[in-house]
Amino acid sequence: MHKLLSSIWILCLFTLAAPAQEVVVEVNLAGCQEPLALLKFDGSKFYPVQSVEKTGEDQYQVRLPKQETSFFYIGTSRSNMIPLLLGEEDTIRLSGSCLKIRTAAVGDSPLNTNYQELKTEINALKQEGAGLIRRYQSKRDSAGKAAVVADMEALDEKSWPCWPALKNNTLCLALLFD
Repeated sequence: MHKLLSSIWILCLFTLAAPAQEVVVEVNLAGCQEPLALLKFDGSKFYPVQSVEKTGEDQYQVRLPKQETSFFYIGTSRSNMIPLLLGEEDTIRLSGSCLKIRTAAVGDSPLNTNYQELKTEINALKQEGAGLIRRYQSKRDSAGKAAVVADMEALDEKSWPCWPALKNNTLCLALLFD
């Protein structure tokens, strides 16, 4: 009897200490007039994965099994959603306004924070590159064009440090920007 109780006790401890087997997205979006959905993109269209359960006033929740990290989207429509990397983290919090889900804050998720920071950095590099292209097109003399080409090379050198850090961080993100 003592061995049986000890075995049950040990089993309970392992069960309680076992890592979470699902990802929970806790959503706090004010003013939702339309239902929220968890979506995926298949390369040509968005499709619903599951509905987002309303748990209280402006409170919603999604639970899905842990899996390899991939992009999901939460929103009310194709024009009103936010991308989220889901799969491995236990709990992710999303808060903001339902009218502007794209600007909602993502919390408790280092992966999504890194994604947002990387996206901001890459967009800044793209804007700088577009400005250089406009400058190049406006130059009429070869010396002016050569100066802009030098600036373009400097921009390339400035952007290269992003790639090794990205590849070491998350394969999912590396594949996006490689």
